[in-house]
Amino acid sequence: MDDLETAFTVDPRAQKVFTTICTALDHLGLRRHTATNSDGSCTAHAGVISDEFRLRLIFTVRHQIDSITLIVPLPFSAPVPYRMWAAAAVCAVNLSLFEGLFEYNMQDGSFFFRMTENYMDAQIGEQQIRAMCYKATHFIDRYGIKLRRFCEGVVTLEEFIEDVKLKE
Repeated sequence: MDDLETAFTVDPRAQKVFTTICTALDHLGLRRHTATNSDGSCTAHAGVISDEFRLRLIFTVRHQIDSITLIVPLPFSAPVPYRMWAAAAVCAVNLSLFEGLFEYNMQDGSFFFRMTENYMDAQIGEQQIRAMCYKATHFIDRYGIKLRRFCEGVVTLEEFIEDVKLKE
């Protein structure tokens, strides 16, 4: 038995969900690698190129809470002079999202996109995993370019917020 099989011996549903994630990533043609984490969760990493960015998709299955989390770090950060205002920009974007959210770390200026699905009473299929990948890359392309332009000083916070509002 390998590490991934051992991690899910207590929860065969989690093993099935993790296998579905790996299969979906394989069917999308994404190179991936997997790992077992110290807390008993398992993670699959895959790289993807969206319309605007090279991205790393990180799927984690947490059998303790029956959830799948997709985290996608954005490939840029806010420079120090923009860090306080970048938090307001992320809040403005999150008000426009119907699924998932952007997170922001003011310490280092890094941005992430996060989506979570619960599999407690549901079957998770490849189609849902593909949809998570699509939605994440779509929202990152749509709003990530705006966040990057803001962080580069191309637009003001007011212009950024107005632009986010106009597109909704």
